[in-house]
Amino acid sequence: NSSFKAYDRHCTYDSGNSCATVYVESSNISAKDDCCGSQFLMTDGSILKNPASLPLKQYQTSFDGAVLRVYN
Repeated sequence: NSSFKAYDRHCTYDSGNSCATVYVESSNISAKDDCCGSQFLMTDGSILKNPASLPLKQYQTSFDGAVLRVYN
């Protein structure tokens, strides 16, 4: 596969909180913040469960077959 998505790991609900970190759940379909309970879809970073009101910040990616680059 040559298509990749990269998201910021800070939850958009309270990104200043040191606990506000999302992790990919075992299904690999969603990511969750255990601090506030927000949940996000991994295909586009959209919100699956509140209290977050903004999707995860997405970064640009490029893949040349050997090197994956993640950038703003």
